[in-house]
Amino acid sequence: PMGAKVTAELREKNLITAREGRYLLTFCNNIGPVYFLSFALPILGRGLVLPYLFAMYGIPLFYGAVLRRTLYSDLDAMYFTRRAGELKSCERTSGAAAMLKTMPEAAEASIRSSLESITMLGGYMILFNMLNLIPHVLLHHPPTFTGALFEITGGLGMLKDRLPLFGLLSVSFGGLSCIAQTYSCIRSTDLSISEYVFHKAVLTLLNVLFYLVWFLSAPSSFLG
Repeated sequence: PMGAKVTAELREKNLITAREGRYLLTFCNNIGPVYFLSFALPILGRGLVLPYLFAMYGIPLFYGAVLRRTLYSDLDAMYFTRRAGELKSCERTSGAAAMLKTMPEAAEASIRSSLESITMLGGYMILFNMLNLIPHVLLHHPPTFTGALFEITGGLGMLKDRLPLFGLLSVSFGGLSCIAQTYSCIRSTDLSISEYVFHKAVLTLLNVLFYLVWFLSAPSSFLG
């Protein structure tokens, strides 16, 4: 969850306020386009690209723009201008600290951060894929859609192209694994995981509306 990781790092360095961080989390923490195009769409058996790209990334973009003019309308140009002086001291401190670092130290910090992120991602994927085994143990023929609710990669592998709409909506929501990963990124900050989950649910409902409009307006190409 790079959106959550970058937002949390900016917040920890006091380069953005808590309110700015909450706003960013409403729309910027989505599955990457390479993963979406090279794995999710092919395994779901979808041939079209643009409608799904719009649903995955266009809807969050428009959602963020609407929130920017409504719920977060106070984050205007004047607001950032008022904070310019406040941020300058922080930027000077950050810049001075960066000057003290040698290139090997900077490289080591970057590598350590990357390894921590990869380890965290892999750990949560393993954990939630193990949770996927519970329905298989308790039921002889468990519903395949439960997998995508826990962890997207393994869940889509189980689902394949049987329920493409459900798979697409699951990718939009992210699954419980992505929520847990996001929480691990922001837990040391004052950002709210409950607000994040709420906005992901709203974005998923907007995806439902988009696919409904698509079905009603062009049923011949629906989920093509």
